Amino acid sequence: MTAAEHVFWDRAPIDNQGARMLGDGSMVVPARLSRAGVYLYHDSQGRPVRVLRHPDDVLAPDMVADIGGITLTLDHPPVMVSPDNVDEYGVGSVGLNVEVTDGYTQAPLIIKRQDAQQAVLNGEAREISLGYRGRVVMESGEWEGETYDARQFPISHNHAAILAKGRAGPGARILLDSAGKESQPWAQTEADHMSAPETTPLDNGWVQIVLDGETHKCRPGVAETLSRVALERDAATKRAEQAEGKIAGLEVEVQTLKDAAPDLDELKKAARAEAEARARLEHDVATLADVEIKDGMTDHDLRCAAVAKLDPGVNLDSLTPDNVVGLYTYVADRARKAKASDRELRDTIDNIRKGNGSAEPSEGAKALQAAVTGEE
Repeated sequence: MTAAEHVFWDRAPIDNQGARMLGDGSMVVPARLSRAGVYLYHDSQGRPVRVLRHPDDVLAPDMVADIGGITLTLDHPPVMVSPDNVDEYGVGSVGLNVEVTDGYTQAPLIIKRQDAQQAVLNGEAREISLGYRGRVVMESGEWEGETYDARQFPISHNHAAILAKGRAGPGARILLDSAGKESQPWAQTEADHMSAPETTPLDNGWVQIVLDGETHKCRPGVAETLSRVALERDAATKRAEQAEGKIAGLEVEVQTLKDAAPDLDELKKAARAEAEARARLEHDVATLADVEIKDGMTDHDLRCAAVAKLDPGVNLDSLTPDNVVGLYTYVADRARKAKASDRELRDTIDNIRKGNGSAEPSEGAKALQAAVTGEE
């Protein structure tokens, strides 16, 4: 008879009457958690193994009590739940009051996270699967008409996962279907699990352990350490694969965003041109029409204010924005020319007053000089 320790995900389903909300927003639902029976697993070499979970083991008082208070997760996490990762994987907890009813362990589930509540209410996740560590004794036999290859002895429960399908069948579920009645018979299905390396006791007190297809002989303590390290390595590999998948997805997303985004230099040029155009407009409006620039004024507001000053007879309410742009361009150009002519006239007058006229002034200049000095 040989024994090995394994990590198991075992299945059970969910019902629809009886959900209630607590004051902090948590949802409480009744649920069946686990049952006895013969379950189909695969060992570390991929070979099918039918494992008996006997009622004397699964439904023993200490094993039933061991379920109370464990962490609730949405689907199985890639590793066992611990204080280091409970914030990442935990969505609630199993109630402390665990009972055995009709061959099932049964307890309320306290679901705190909103995505998990929604998954239950919309039917995406209605079954329950316990995650726990167990020891397997390789012995064959028959239980209630079913043959088995090994018998499992649970050691400690780690978490209860809400998921679409678990191993214990639809009978192990959150009780949120009409009045708790199943609409279909139980159906055992295979589920993912991680198995520790196989170990076999030897006559000299040592054990034989199979690691990655190779057989090694060592002391039990060393084998236990190797087994734990192998499980942690497999879990780390799975996490790494998941992380690589996420990274690949992010890289594709980043590249997509880069391809879709305009060239940064073009954006800078456009922003600079827009700022320069606004500065010119504010300068022209202030100098040509003596308009006070106020916070919040748009380009359209500035042009309207300038037109109102330079051509007061225009009815701006009847003009479209494009009409305003055209009219502003016209009146601004007219005002600019008028100011240029006025400046030229003042410069000419200043030169005459200072005696800077040419030796042979034009007739127009002479007339202008006469008007300024009062001489004929």
